[in-house]
Amino acid sequence: MTELSRVSTLIEAGRCMREIVSDFEASTPVGYRVTGHVGRGGLTATPWIGVFHPDITVRPQEGLYVALIRHADSAAATLTVQQGGDQLRLRLGAAEARTQLRRRADRIRAAISLKDEPLDMNHFGTGTRQRGYAAGSIAAKTYRLQEEPGDAELSRDLRSMLRILDSAASVLDDATGAAWINSDPRADDNRPMPASMRRFVPKSSDDYTVELAPRTLVKTRLHEAVVNDLERHAHALSWAVTSEHPIDLVLRKPTGTGEAQCIVEVKTVKGGRAVDAVRAAIGQLLTYRFQLFEAEIRATILLVAAFSEDIGPSLRQLLSDELDIAVLWLDDRQWRGCELAERRKLVRPRSI
Repeated sequence: MTELSRVSTLIEAGRCMREIVSDFEASTPVGYRVTGHVGRGGLTATPWIGVFHPDITVRPQEGLYVALIRHADSAAATLTVQQGGDQLRLRLGAAEARTQLRRRADRIRAAISLKDEPLDMNHFGTGTRQRGYAAGSIAAKTYRLQEEPGDAELSRDLRSMLRILDSAASVLDDATGAAWINSDPRADDNRPMPASMRRFVPKSSDDYTVELAPRTLVKTRLHEAVVNDLERHAHALSWAVTSEHPIDLVLRKPTGTGEAQCIVEVKTVKGGRAVDAVRAAIGQLLTYRFQLFEAEIRATILLVAAFSEDIGPSLRQLLSDELDIAVLWLDDRQWRGCELAERRKLVRPRSI
């Protein structure tokens, strides 16, 4: 039974949501939080699974998240990038909250050039909460249960939605307090979007900061989750792993000719923008090796760039073939590596 079937039969079969969430987590990238929702005080007609980026929000009442929501008629389920609307509804009332959520969704789609059309207001059902889901949807893909996708397709669609989520969050971060977010987009269709809205600026986080003169590096919770997962992977391959500020990870292992020593820079790929992540990784790795190691040992320090998702063959070739930087990336929840990473025993050899 696919994850979609499990959600759709939740009420009828009385299946434990905890089991469904555990299964769904297997196709969710490292660091994201998955929670199940069946209603408060009684079962809802539209149970759903939520996937939360920890640097954006972990609460469905506000902020942005991805959800797989079963329709009230049990005939379909929709994977959607959602705006949390509970706080807005409590402050403004249900009707005005829906109006603002829909305007905000229109603005976000325009800012990131997303072609999705708004959902019909009764897409999920006719209840107040269900109509709020439809108003707050930024991007959506609906699966009819008689034509439901396999888990592999659902996993691919989930990754696409998570990229849209990240881009949408960047737009909202840049637009906080701006009048356009709740204005009617038809009123200024002929005006260009402000430059700041077209720019995808990596979001900041107030979680915590790490001081590194002469600037401050911001470490996000998702970044740390990926670092921790890579640390467990390296330990399993018998590397000694340390975190030596400001380097994300340092790997050491005795060899026949001495000791292999790698410095690792971990990058979360924001909204699928792999080029930005690769440029940043190159700059930091080369800078760290030059500034933090004595000249006589720099040539022995191996460089590793690790990414939260695949950056594609061209960028992998740039790093490994041109710059001698081994590349690791997460594929679902498993670490993969380029040929250089295999030779350096940073991943297990692929089966032939």
